Amino acid sequence: RRKVLVRKKGRATSEAVAHAGSGCGVGMATTKKKKKKEESVTKSRGRSMSEEIVRDAWRGELKRSVSVEALAGRALLSAALRSRFGEGSWTTWPSERFSVSGRTAEACVASWHAASPFKAKDVIVWRNEFTPRPPKRLPKLYQAVRKSAAPIVDEPNAGGSSEQSEAVSFATLAVVFEAKLVATEMAVAYSWSHCKKIDYLAVAHGKTLGVSVTRAYRHLADFEADDARRLLNKKLLGLWMARRCVSPCHAWDLGVLHVWCAAPAAADLLAAQLRAGPTNRPIWPLRLFALADMPPPLVILTHTSHTNHVIFKNEAWLDAPAASSFADATRRARRARQATYAALAPHRWTPPAVPRHLHYFYDTSPS
Repeated sequence: RRKVLVRKKGRATSEAVAHAGSGCGVGMATTKKKKKKEESVTKSRGRSMSEEIVRDAWRGELKRSVSVEALAGRALLSAALRSRFGEGSWTTWPSERFSVSGRTAEACVASWHAASPFKAKDVIVWRNEFTPRPPKRLPKLYQAVRKSAAPIVDEPNAGGSSEQSEAVSFATLAVVFEAKLVATEMAVAYSWSHCKKIDYLAVAHGKTLGVSVTRAYRHLADFEADDARRLLNKKLLGLWMARRCVSPCHAWDLGVLHVWCAAPAAADLLAAQLRAGPTNRPIWPLRLFALADMPPPLVILTHTSHTNHVIFKNEAWLDAPAASSFADATRRARRARQATYAALAPHRWTPPAVPRHLHYFYDTSPS
């Protein structure tokens, strides 16, 4: 009987311990589930708050983090955005056939400058990337670009072969800044007939933007620092002169220089030249904007890889080769061109050889 009682007591205690342990496990599981739910809710709330802040900042309002009216400059705004989203945070603006991605801080500062251009005192630089979606469907990308920028593609410009780059530039600004086209290059009125001109006129955030589009590219050569300085001096001077000569009916509030770069290294060179330092000379046309009490321009540096043959060479909207084989395709084209020139060049005349039995009458000894 004692053995039976001991066995029963041991079984009961083991069953009680097992039951208590199972209850603790269930309690721990429920607490873990609750914690996970709370963490997911906080993450979703933080994500929605961050998306709302980015959206408000992109419209120039920044309601929850800091107000635009209380800003002392773009340095405070960029510092607030970097502390909020991190140094390497990126924002992507998707469209039907392409997407534009860039750093959140630079993009919000550029949008703030477009909404209130007279509050900034230095030049604003925004680097981004243009990517077709999908990369190998360029004919469909052309249809999407033509929908938003049909007047730029159809109407003639003042000269050159930049219709494709100007059309893609306006499509980019229409997606990012929600810009609307006001006038093309030939429709903008100027007080002087022979003066520098912009490529198109647009409206975004209630402000008028005068956009000048250019390309940072050298044919069969590397784009270097001297080329970047020369390009910025030429285009910024032309943007300032166009603003001084434009008629009052088409006067714009902010000048925008949109530069297409064939590689990220070209964008880095241009951005380095815009920063005045002891090693490089500052871009001197920026002083003209300060002397004339004009807002500093917004410089947009966009690099792309799959549309180089369209933007930089103005070729047809066909599928481009891969980015790695782009240099090989350029070399093959250069060799084919050299072979064509060699075939068209006249052959050098060589005198006929003197027969042996006539060597006595001709002086064939080397001079």
